[in-house]
Amino acid sequence: MSADTNGNGGGREHPGPAEPAPWTIRPGTPLDDTGDQHQDPYGAAQSGPARPPGGTRRRTGGRAAARRARSGRGTAASAAGNPDWGALADRESRRRARARTNKLRVGVALAVLAAVGVTAAWLSTSSDDGSGPAAQTAPTQDPADASGTGKPTFKPVPTVPPAPGSDKVLADPQLDNGPFTPEELFPTARLGIDGRVYNVVAKRLDNTCADAANPVLGNILRTKACVQIIRATVTGPDGTAATIAVAAFATPDDAKGAAAEGNGNHEASLLGLPGGPVKELCPQTTPEKPGVTCIRQTNSVGRYGVFLVGGYPGPDNRIDPAKGDPKVELAGDDLDRVIRDTLTLRGEQRSQAIYEKAKADAEKALEGK
Repeated sequence: MSADTNGNGGGREHPGPAEPAPWTIRPGTPLDDTGDQHQDPYGAAQSGPARPPGGTRRRTGGRAAARRARSGRGTAASAAGNPDWGALADRESRRRARARTNKLRVGVALAVLAAVGVTAAWLSTSSDDGSGPAAQTAPTQDPADASGTGKPTFKPVPTVPPAPGSDKVLADPQLDNGPFTPEELFPTARLGIDGRVYNVVAKRLDNTCADAANPVLGNILRTKACVQIIRATVTGPDGTAATIAVAAFATPDDAKGAAAEGNGNHEASLLGLPGGPVKELCPQTTPEKPGVTCIRQTNSVGRYGVFLVGGYPGPDNRIDPAKGDPKVELAGDDLDRVIRDTLTLRGEQRSQAIYEKAKADAEKALEGK
């Protein structure tokens, strides 16, 4: 036996040259370089930080042993040189788990690729047979396009001028060429406005306008070239009655001029039209008897002049010339409003008819008929 080269005088012996050193694996964590104890590879105890001569301190058992030591799996069997079957089983289990994961990933990737391929094939087929979304959004080609260029074609739209409007129609006899008859202007036996009812008791058309007026108004109508005149007599509330007339002229200026002159001349008057219960209305003054006081009104709409005379039926004078009569005046305003509305509606209907005819003609021209 020889003393330890570190000079500690240890009593342990060095193994002979033919004997392997009795290496052991220390359980627990690897030794720290800064620790107080160092394992002497020759088995001699040391104190302090001294290193064995001619060598360096090393961790026993290598990294695998250290990992097993950290996990608490170091056993006497591994120390004796036998395999660590638990560690081997763990490694095999992890390898199989990784293999299963890789297979699952490959399977998912293949499924995604297959789905993409099927979708692409379906879209291609849908585009070919026109049953898929592509067929819904693709522009259709007009069958009339025989060029085969695939460019969109558009069916021409007929150019139609707008409807002329009521005012323009009523101002032009070429446009306002509908029937001018008592039935057109007074189609019903009753006229209603704001709850008040007027009964039509007589209607008449005169081709000579002067026949429907006294000499003063008759002269005005001739001067302004009145063409025709229609009269209607109505009875209203409180025993009132009135005759209203619509005279047709060639132009709006003629109609407006006749209305203005008739209103300015107090002797110009429309003749009352007898009918039904109205035996006499606003008789004119004659050498045999004086006339009666009545209300006169004039107006114009387009090329039509509107004239009215109203009061109470009979030969008696029931209106005070100085005060007038509100009931008769209201009847005159109502009837004037009814006639203006009737003429405006006539113009609107004729305007729409002109537009519809122009549209139909334009469509026929495009079709080559």
